[in-house]
Amino acid sequence: MTASCTSSRVISGVLALSAGAGFGLLASSASAGGFYLKEQSAEGVGRAFAGETALASDASTVYFNPAGMTRFSRPVATAGAYALFIDSEQTDQGTTRTAAGPLGSFPAGGNDGGNPFDTLTPTGNFYAVAPIDNDRWWAGIGINTPYGFQSDYDPGFFGRYDSLKSDLMTVNIQPSIAYKLNEIFSVGGGINFQYVDVELTNALPNATPSTPDGLFKVEGDDWSVGWNVGLQAEFERLDLGIQYRSQVEHDLDGNLNISGLTGPLAVQNGTFGATAPLTLPDIASAGVVYHLPDGKTRLMGDVSWFNWADFEQIAISASSGAQFNSPQNYEDTWAVALGGEHDFSERLTLRTGVQFDETPTRNSFRTTRVPDGDRWWLTGGATYDLSETYSVALSYAHIFVSEESLNRTDSFYEGTPAQVNSTLRSRNTGDADILAVGLTATF
Repeated sequence: MTASCTSSRVISGVLALSAGAGFGLLASSASAGGFYLKEQSAEGVGRAFAGETALASDASTVYFNPAGMTRFSRPVATAGAYALFIDSEQTDQGTTRTAAGPLGSFPAGGNDGGNPFDTLTPTGNFYAVAPIDNDRWWAGIGINTPYGFQSDYDPGFFGRYDSLKSDLMTVNIQPSIAYKLNEIFSVGGGINFQYVDVELTNALPNATPSTPDGLFKVEGDDWSVGWNVGLQAEFERLDLGIQYRSQVEHDLDGNLNISGLTGPLAVQNGTFGATAPLTLPDIASAGVVYHLPDGKTRLMGDVSWFNWADFEQIAISASSGAQFNSPQNYEDTWAVALGGEHDFSERLTLRTGVQFDETPTRNSFRTTRVPDGDRWWLTGGATYDLSETYSVALSYAHIFVSEESLNRTDSFYEGTPAQVNSTLRSRNTGDADILAVGLTATF
């Protein structure tokens, strides 16, 4: 077979693994686990987001349930800032790679990659709500980061063919409106203008283990639109709420850069255009808040469902004409939270909560880009009224992440004499801490 005839098939193999892993990061991990960011309210962090769908304690109700905007008699604005400290460690369990031809498997070699999250990961949000017509209509806006992720393994990481650097950022702008049906029921909804930007890298194996690795880099972005709608009901001691957030369908457009390949593979070095559809899941949530007779204590709960079963594969189209479908086989997930808070004085409220948060990933498809597992949240926090206008919320959460196995095999240059297989075998351990501060102003 001539080199020119082999070129398209080798490109296809490179794109099959690297672009699939790259753009697939966006879709496969945007979930209650993965790198879906629940940190959309500093107060909410303190109660593990229990009852959030039924509450309207500050302007973040724009995100959790815009129907809650009807509870504010005056304009209100809330800003939040969050610091995420994540500890993650990969332990090699026998990761291997093959060489081109019938030479068998070899240890991939390399270090443990260090903590890929060894830098502070900040995020933030802003919400504002105002009544606009005769105690019936309210308007609001939210600006937040519903998905975000940064990881960077040390050079020479044993899982380098799976991932090295991953950097994803989203911005969601949500204008919203709410209507008070009567003294009990309110409805609300919003339009979500969402931007996604990503940069991902991983090593590419050359034909023989003795040759230094090549490098793959993908960058892409997109704007798209979704929507959400919610309902709240207020009874004497019981508040109820439900919300639905639609899927957001992105069409990512970016570039693939391949470098460092040698020998017959060197003709594949260069930059190529690439596109991929990305559908972030729809989410359904329900919440409840029970007010105890003392008038100072509230018990709350929340449950959310994430429609990840729709994400079965990644479809990649490259400017070379190559296409690839990578199976993902994600599962639907649930998150359940319970919490409580007590007003210790007219100015001070303390709260706590617990949450169980499932991962949508499966062992044979899990990646070191997002070394995810089931999560338990334990949280606490406080709100203090500085004046009639301003209040500040402080919260802390510790997240226990279950140990999970990574065992996946990927093929490079598939179907050509240069085909190389990489089998990642690893064990992931880790946990996370969140510090949150929020400032609310009522005008």
